[in-house]
Amino acid sequence: MQISNFIKRNILAGLAVLFVSAFLFSQAKMPEMPEMPAMPGLTMPQIDDTFYTPNIPPKNLPQKATSSETDSAEKNGDINQSVLKDGLTTDDIIKRMVSGSDLLTASDISTLYDSNLFSNISSLSGININSQANQNSQTALLEKMLESLDELKAEQKKASAEQQEELAMQKQDKQNFRTREPSVLRFKINGYNIADSLTQVFFSDVDADGSFLLTADRKYFVNQAQINETFYFLFKTSGSNGSVTSYEVIPTIAQDKKNTNSFVYRMCQLSDLTAQKTGNLVVLHYDTGGFIADMLLNIDVK
Repeated sequence: MQISNFIKRNILAGLAVLFVSAFLFSQAKMPEMPEMPAMPGLTMPQIDDTFYTPNIPPKNLPQKATSSETDSAEKNGDINQSVLKDGLTTDDIIKRMVSGSDLLTASDISTLYDSNLFSNISSLSGININSQANQNSQTALLEKMLESLDELKAEQKKASAEQQEELAMQKQDKQNFRTREPSVLRFKINGYNIADSLTQVFFSDVDADGSFLLTADRKYFVNQAQINETFYFLFKTSGSNGSVTSYEVIPTIAQDKKNTNSFVYRMCQLSDLTAQKTGNLVVLHYDTGGFIADMLLNIDVK
C-alpha cells in the first residue's frame, strides 16, 4: 500500500515538471523571420522613330544577269588610258561603215565570201594593204575594208533573181568543197571565256604578205536583255623572220545596244595589240593595267 502511494506521488511530480516546462517554453519569444525583399518592377522599352527596324528586301527581285560582263568595270577597273586609240574611235568607224541600221555581221561577210564576191583583203575594190596611207593610219585600212564589205552587202541585196540564184550556187559549191577550216581555239578576257558566246566566226583568206581578217558575232545577256555585237580584228603583218610572222592587230566593234562594259568592246579601244604566228597558230596575249586578253587561232593555211 505504501509502495503504491509512492508511485502515485512520483507520477504526479513528473507530470507537474512536464507541465511547468511546457508553460515556460511557450512563454519564450521565438525569433522573427526576416521579410522577403520586394520584387523589382519591369519597365518595357517604348518604341519610337529611332528604334531599329530591319530592312527586309521584297520577294521576287529580278535575277542578276548571268554574264560577268555586266559588272566588269567594277571588278577589273579602267583600262590604262595611255593605250587607247588616237584619232578615230570605234564609234566613228562604225558610223562610217554601217549603212542604215543593219550591222555588218560575221554571217554577212561569210555569205559574201562563199558567194565569191571577195576572198582576202586585197580582193576588195580599192584596197591596197601596202599603201603608204594605210601604213600611216592605224584604222584607215580597216575602215576602207569594212566600207567595201558593206557596199558588197548592199549590192548583193539589189541583185536580180538570176544573179541571186547564181550567187546561191556559188555559195553551195564553196561550202561543198571547202578545204580551209580556220578556228578560234581559245579566246579569254580577264578569265571570262569569250569563245563560248561566239555564234558565227569568219576568217578571210591570207594575203600575200600574211595579213587576214577575223570577224565574229557574239550574243550575251545583260540584265536579262540580249545584246548582239560583231567584232572585227585585222591582223596586219608587221614583220617576219622566216619562221615567225608578227602582226599589228587593229580591232573595232559594232553593237546593236551599246555596252561599254563588254570585255570585247574594251579590248577594241586598245591601240597596241600585237600577235605572232608560228606555223598555223596565231597567238595574241595582252596584259596591261589589269586587263588580260588571251587568244589562240588556227588559221589553217593550205
